[in-house]
Amino acid sequence: MSRAADLPALLAAAFGDAVPDRVAALLPPDADPAAFDAGVVLSSTGRHRAYIADTRDPAGWERGVRGAWPGCGRLLAAAPPGVRRMVDTDGTWAEVYLDDLHAVRPDLGLMCLAWSPAARTLARIRPVLELPPGFSALAPLATVGKLAARVGGGRPHVLWVSEVRWSGARDAARAAAEAAVGLPAAFLHLEETLAGVYIDALDIHADGAVDLTVGLLPAR
Repeated sequence: MSRAADLPALLAAAFGDAVPDRVAALLPPDADPAAFDAGVVLSSTGRHRAYIADTRDPAGWERGVRGAWPGCGRLLAAAPPGVRRMVDTDGTWAEVYLDDLHAVRPDLGLMCLAWSPAARTLARIRPVLELPPGFSALAPLATVGKLAARVGGGRPHVLWVSEVRWSGARDAARAAAEAAVGLPAAFLHLEETLAGVYIDALDIHADGAVDLTVGLLPAR
């Protein structure tokens, strides 16, 4: 069952009652966070964001993203058939993704490509089996989910995808994330107020900043 009715609560956790105009304009009215149509990214820096995928209205999404962040057209045009396109934004800053590339083009050896319109750089996110140098404190994350390394477009990142939606291991993933990096207060509040919340992914920066993508389990 859809969780579209719960998207406003997620947006409120990120933006309060001031959802940025660009975010609101891109959101389709039936966006379901449990289907990864849209959701929020809660940052340890306090600069929370939203993500919006092209899953509901691909043509409308592309028009909106191209209009808001010119320069991403080449990346969008190069998207393999069936790939999920997504924008991650606070309403000003943005990154445009070709997401889950490994599902449609495993020969590329990539999980995602991420284009930064402001810096005009392209980052590559590749699955890894071991943590890159400088990230050894994240060892608890290697026990559950999948790890990836981000290279290009600035300092390196580690991406951790919990796989909770498919594994059901919500408690184990939460414990691993808390042991490795701690959990933002905004996420702890969501856990108390919204059923089915889980950690979908963590993006851990070299400077210690952490971005937490919130997942929402389907309604029963």
